[in-house]
Amino acid sequence: VEQKIQHLALHDTLTDLPYRRYMERSLVQALAQAKMSEQQVAVLFLDLDRFKHINDAFGHAVGDELLQEVAKRLRLAVPPQATLSRQGGDEFVIVLPALPSRAEVGRCVDQIAHVLRSPVVLGSRETRVTCSIGISLFPDDGLSPDALLKHADMAMFQAKNKGQGCHQFFNARLDVELQQRMALEQALHEAVQAGQFEGHYQPQVDMVTGRIAGAEALMRWHRPGLGWESPANFIPVAEDIGLIPILGAWVLEQACEQAVRWLQAGLPPLRMAVNVSALQLDQPDFVQTVLHTLQRTGLPAAQLELELTESVMLHEMDRTHHTLDQLHAAGIAISIDDFGTGYSSLSYLSRLPLDKLKIDRAFVKDIDTRPSDAVLCRTIVAMARNLGLHVTAEGVETTAQLQALTEYGCTHYQGYLFSRPVPATQFAVLMASQVDEAIRVRQVS
Repeated sequence: VEQKIQHLALHDTLTDLPYRRYMERSLVQALAQAKMSEQQVAVLFLDLDRFKHINDAFGHAVGDELLQEVAKRLRLAVPPQATLSRQGGDEFVIVLPALPSRAEVGRCVDQIAHVLRSPVVLGSRETRVTCSIGISLFPDDGLSPDALLKHADMAMFQAKNKGQGCHQFFNARLDVELQQRMALEQALHEAVQAGQFEGHYQPQVDMVTGRIAGAEALMRWHRPGLGWESPANFIPVAEDIGLIPILGAWVLEQACEQAVRWLQAGLPPLRMAVNVSALQLDQPDFVQTVLHTLQRTGLPAAQLELELTESVMLHEMDRTHHTLDQLHAAGIAISIDDFGTGYSSLSYLSRLPLDKLKIDRAFVKDIDTRPSDAVLCRTIVAMARNLGLHVTAEGVETTAQLQALTEYGCTHYQGYLFSRPVPATQFAVLMASQVDEAIRVRQVS
């Protein structure tokens, strides 16, 4: 009975693998032996890829079954002298003691990939699983269990950024990057509280008239003491730490208020485009939030356009379809952003209530020099027109690109050729100058 109690105290009841405390004891012993024998010890931090998606799609019972199967396979992958433990959730740690060389770590990683390669059958379902692995080595990457575990965890985070099924050895640069990441996370939380964000707007131009027909609302952050922070840096971090719904609601509110202010200033009406993330779309009150924002600001629904990427469109397809139907029924336009870079299935084009496709800048960039990109753009425009959809080309920077897109029948464009994203006051100047020009032309005629 005492042995059973001791076992339960140190082992995970789901997978029967040791807990962290048992693993730490083994690591302390491995480090003591390694110091005497002048050998290396490796700590491998494993995290399953896409486990949350499997849990959400199939339920926690299936998720538990997957963890049990992974634990069985990992037991087959590690050498007899290694310690395999479960840290909690979908995280595992392997301690490899008395390593003769770094190559031994590579063999263990290869063996893990091998045992996980075959499909996992969960009830009537079949799925595949991979893991991201971070690796730290004693004595190069740390002398204590805490340092080695911390650095292996950091390396795992970098491995995940490389893609599914990757591994990464720790290096000192990762420590610097982690400190920068933590500082950025803290600064983002403070920026939300202090209201440090600013709305910028990029014109969307009518190909036929050459006049501004719409604007894409974009969020900019002037970080105190550091200047403007690139959205490519802070948007992914905001997604990771759960701030996107807050920031998305702020952009929507600001964009609608600004569009109304322009109307009140006597400027022509335009359609305001606002980006929507999967996290926002997942919120059960998202439709009500959008409609209440329109009601509160006084912006007509017909002047709001919501931009979603293909991956967001296909996330929880049935629920997304229902949400977009409600928004479209209220008069709000729906646009696919970065079209052509996501899923290859086009069936959703006929199923979802869409108004516009936006050709990704990656296809526009070389449209006048790369025939394949020209063919893709021409095909996208033709397909959209046959479906009754408008087409906006992103990233237009040269007159050659604009001429080609005009010939293909593209309806709108945005890009540096006309204007970069600018603050609201500068955008108003751009619109007012077009109004003044139109008045001048009428007077002359």
